[in-house]
Amino acid sequence: MVVKHIHFKRLALLLGSLSLIFGFSSSVKLSLPTKVEAASSSVTVPDDPFSDIDTSTMSRQKLFNVLGERVKQGWTKISYGSLGEHLKKVDFDSSGKLVDIYSDKHCITAGMTGNSSEGAGWNKEHLIPKSWWGGNENGPNGEGGDIFNMYATDCYINSMRGNNPFGETSSPTRTSHGGFSKLGPSSFNGYKETVFEPNDVWKGNIARSYFYFALKYVTKMGTTYTSANGSVHFNKDGNFGLTTYSTNLFLKWNKHKEKNEWEKIRCEKAFKEQGNRNPFIYHPEWADYIWGGEEIPVSKPESIEIVGAPDRLRLGKTAQLSITVTPKEAIDTVEWVSYTPTVASVTSDGLVKALGVGTAYIYAYSKVSKSIFNYAEIQVHDDPINVTSIKLPSPINIAIGETFTPQVTFTPADTDQKGYTLTSSDPSKLEVSGKSIIAKAVGNVTLTATSTSNTEIKSTASVAISEVKKYTRLENLSSLSDGDQIVIASPEKNAVAGQLNDTFLDKLDATFSSDKVTLEAVPTGTMELYADKASDGKWNLVNDSNKALYTSGQKSLSFQKVDSSKGKWTFYKMDADFKVTIDSTGNGHGKLLYNVSATRFTNYQAASANLLLPTIYYRHVSSLGTVSPSTQATAYVEDFMSKTGEECASRNVTSSTWDLVKNAYTSLTNEIKNYIKTHLDSDFVTFKARYDLIVSKYGYDNFLGVKVASSGILTSEENATKEMIVPASLLLGGLLAVGLVFKAKRRKEN
Repeated sequence: MVVKHIHFKRLALLLGSLSLIFGFSSSVKLSLPTKVEAASSSVTVPDDPFSDIDTSTMSRQKLFNVLGERVKQGWTKISYGSLGEHLKKVDFDSSGKLVDIYSDKHCITAGMTGNSSEGAGWNKEHLIPKSWWGGNENGPNGEGGDIFNMYATDCYINSMRGNNPFGETSSPTRTSHGGFSKLGPSSFNGYKETVFEPNDVWKGNIARSYFYFALKYVTKMGTTYTSANGSVHFNKDGNFGLTTYSTNLFLKWNKHKEKNEWEKIRCEKAFKEQGNRNPFIYHPEWADYIWGGEEIPVSKPESIEIVGAPDRLRLGKTAQLSITVTPKEAIDTVEWVSYTPTVASVTSDGLVKALGVGTAYIYAYSKVSKSIFNYAEIQVHDDPINVTSIKLPSPINIAIGETFTPQVTFTPADTDQKGYTLTSSDPSKLEVSGKSIIAKAVGNVTLTATSTSNTEIKSTASVAISEVKKYTRLENLSSLSDGDQIVIASPEKNAVAGQLNDTFLDKLDATFSSDKVTLEAVPTGTMELYADKASDGKWNLVNDSNKALYTSGQKSLSFQKVDSSKGKWTFYKMDADFKVTIDSTGNGHGKLLYNVSATRFTNYQAASANLLLPTIYYRHVSSLGTVSPSTQATAYVEDFMSKTGEECASRNVTSSTWDLVKNAYTSLTNEIKNYIKTHLDSDFVTFKARYDLIVSKYGYDNFLGVKVASSGILTSEENATKEMIVPASLLLGGLLAVGLVFKAKRRKEN
């Protein structure tokens, strides 16, 4: 593969003036005071833990609601009494010194608790004072233990702040060392009484903590937070929980968007302690949108990389290309263009098909800015490709009565000689039926695959046939594969989760190996699920009808379509004892736990001696059989909708696309095809509507073989407005010409 990076210096000079049009800007990073620069940490800060939230079509209220649910997910309440030990882990740097938001005296260690003067010791500070919610240290809803409200600060300056609101003062009556923090009459419009003004370097952090508090507590809880001076900042019926004064002040402070490094480090430390993050630390622009109505800026890519382009492609074969953009958060939609259409075509989603011998040039242009592009150079050939080796997966573990179709791989991958036969060393134990194997009796058998083009080319695999299904304890989430079959268990109590019973999962007696690593036999009635990896990397629990386990508003367990996000149970964290936290996303109904006393699996707020976190046991579907027909049927339907989506919206569904989806359907087993046909009017209604429209409009082959509704127009869904993709042949042709000139020049120079 030859992928070219476009670095045209002369062109860059010509396009430099476009920076104003495309909104390029520069900013100066806000730094911590010199004395705190030593606050380094080994904490790993993720790129963006909220990257799964697509704000492109969200209203301010919708984004507020989505974030309000997110900050509760995974959150573990911390008591005020135990908070001190958590703050020691969060607010002290790698040198053991307090990183203080109120004082620049970088000298306090965890053991210093004096309050005689600045720098003598620290205590727990409420950014939102406890008097504002009635004086309860823990808070009516856990506010007094929330690390995004609670900070370790200098005792002396904490006392100076008191319960005064935050603000700005031009005539301070008291200051901390060096004028770092100030106390005095407000000079900010909207409030004139005494306020406490932190140093500029911490104003953004504090503003984002107040946005978090308004999001999580003020608008969601019964407490008003307006006792004492609380009414200066909070109004449950105000602007998403804030007063006008508070909104204006904190939006101004939020403009410190180049956050100091410590803010994200502290956020990740807090995440380790209480299980949630403040989204405004990663996305201050979301606060500007929610409270200020400022449009969220569109992130334009700086460069494009093409992924998956082969060096050579056989005539008639296809290759799926994709792209990555820099920076990662930039919009990554592109327009694919083939400048050699007689050599190779390319679909709107990057599927290249080799049509003629020669060199193909496939370009990807950013839909945000046509000046950002890249291209792949692919040699299309018609050389004969002989198979050189084949490979069976090994070992294969299978239980009596199960059928498995091993996936044979070939070298080279694009050889046409992909015929092979399977033979078993002991047909009485392992029967061969075409390309599949059927387990007949317990034992170990050798399976051999032999190339039909060259019988000297073979591959063997060891097949272990067990009497019953065995599940292995999941010891690392990275060992899990999408589609693996799983069960939920409590091995220390010899219990496994059974089927749904009203509002909970039954407890069944199970037999585990002595070290609890293996579930020896699966009791009748066990709920067997599949691991479904979501876009955010977490794992959902899905049954064999491709429905996700979830919790309704009445806290009852049930199933729903996997494409809905309401209340899904997701397992996402594992402790040292291999116990997994299974949480209900989208609501606050708690975790899935095993109740020792009531002997059942259902939802509770927190684990305890009688409420145990479950353990996941799994077996790889890839080595034990295929995913259920319903799951594979759904996968095909989703692939069909993806491949036809953009072309259908533009009323230009090509015959090549139809050939792709038809060939994919033809390769399915009869069981999967039958599942699709029998569920067209229930699970696959939208798919059937689009299929009918395409067949009716273009006269393409009705490969489903079902009655097609006649329609000459697209539905409103299919006729949705599509972003105009202007070929701009003159511009693109000109850029191509410039590219070829520079390419020739570079070759000459080399």
